[in-house]
Amino acid sequence: MRLIGLLCVTLLLAALATLAYEQREIYLPDIAALASSDRVIEHDQRWDRSENHTPLQGTIVSVPYSSPESWIGLSGFESYGRAEFPLPSTADVGAGEVVLNLTSDLEHGAVARLRLNVNGTRRSEIVLQGGVKRHQVLFPLRDEDLLADRVVVTMAIEGAAPRIVCQRHWDSGVVVRLHPTSHLSLSVDAPLVAPLDLMRASGLPAQVIWPTDAGTDQKDALLSLAGVYGPITFVSEADSPSEALTIPESDARQLVEGYDPLPSKIDSWPVGLDQLAVNTLSRPLLRVNNWRINFDRRELPGQGKLTSVDFGLRIASLVAQDWLLTVTLNDRLVHSETISGTAIDLKREVPLDQMGEGFKGNVDFNLSRPAEGHDNCRDLPPAMGHLTELSVLDGTPDADYYGGLYAGTAGRFTLKSTANLSARDATIGIATVRAVFPAHYLKFEGTGPAPAGTMTILSGDDTASRLQTLMDTAPTARHWLIWLSADENGAQTPQIMQVKDGGGSDSPANLRTSVLVTLP
Repeated sequence: MRLIGLLCVTLLLAALATLAYEQREIYLPDIAALASSDRVIEHDQRWDRSENHTPLQGTIVSVPYSSPESWIGLSGFESYGRAEFPLPSTADVGAGEVVLNLTSDLEHGAVARLRLNVNGTRRSEIVLQGGVKRHQVLFPLRDEDLLADRVVVTMAIEGAAPRIVCQRHWDSGVVVRLHPTSHLSLSVDAPLVAPLDLMRASGLPAQVIWPTDAGTDQKDALLSLAGVYGPITFVSEADSPSEALTIPESDARQLVEGYDPLPSKIDSWPVGLDQLAVNTLSRPLLRVNNWRINFDRRELPGQGKLTSVDFGLRIASLVAQDWLLTVTLNDRLVHSETISGTAIDLKREVPLDQMGEGFKGNVDFNLSRPAEGHDNCRDLPPAMGHLTELSVLDGTPDADYYGGLYAGTAGRFTLKSTANLSARDATIGIATVRAVFPAHYLKFEGTGPAPAGTMTILSGDDTASRLQTLMDTAPTARHWLIWLSADENGAQTPQIMQVKDGGGSDSPANLRTSVLVTLP
């Protein structure tokens, strides 16, 4: 019996060894990746003599990218991402280096290359290894990289994944994440002391101490500063972390008064797709192709309603092929047709019906071709296509958009607080203002010429009574109440309600923080 048992154990171990050997290509990479997951792969290009740069010396400061609290990464092949690093506005920058901390996750069997550009110039390329890897990329900034007010690093992934499923080639087997510890190391002539430079160097949102016991003038100055140079998170003096900034009222007002909002780049109809940052350049056509036009009605001329999209589409292929072309507005089908040929040059005008008063929307062009003989694993004949440069969105101005709120905000505003406004309520109030109004709409003034209107941050359970009191002080003016509300996914979305006489009681219940906008 013992011999039989020993024989069974031996056969079992042999079977397990054989199975492990046959499956080694599946398990060994995972084991190797697990063993090396904590090792950082360094790509140091700082001492490349071909680079036109100055070594770091003197006072060194670290500047994170503009939004370290946001996830910045790339998912899938032919994906793109960017990170902006602000440069000090008062200190003299003599030299700089880029430090990027990345994590890559590449599907086994796939190949991928990460391309890094600085201010539009290619500076580095990395071949990614399979599995989860950590990287640190270091390269110097050239003298010409420091001429603007920021350094822009763009990232792109190129490569291919194994064709695991032939119905649609799997192309998302790679993810690259930029860590919040990524930064610029800058050599400056003196330590940073200007409030704006300190805010940028601390990472956004900057943490600023909210003077709970100070007068309303100082609070209003800080609110205006956050309105134009945000995002800013206000923290109470009692709970402020060591890196929180104290900004005097005089410095805040100086920055606000010196702020000059950039005018909108879109000032007349029709609007070219290049003005909406749409990539209309030629591209190889796959089985399914998409061009997406994202728009924001607040940024369109006169907050206009879309009436049509006029576009041209050119396709060139080696053999005649059938294509299905569809156009959607906010995921609703507005046009479809089939086209065929080797050299296609079509022009179409598709009517659009504007839906609701939402801020943002999109128009999608979808171009697809069937698989030959329904064989999805067979490569398709090569083809190229692009939207022509004459493609435009057309529309008409809408002066009644949200009751004329946006038509009347092209001027100077006063941003005010109310009594006992807490640091958290101030933060929520400013986030509400920035969510409802694009940056170029507003110019805040604490003193000087008569403002075009007033924004007052309200908080507490007595919002309705305070709202009515404020309205009574300006009975001939127009009023809107704006606030943030969580949608079904938890995202904070802005809400706008025009308030008329006696409408203060119509404000939502349990509204912690809101902003009353008053226009003449």
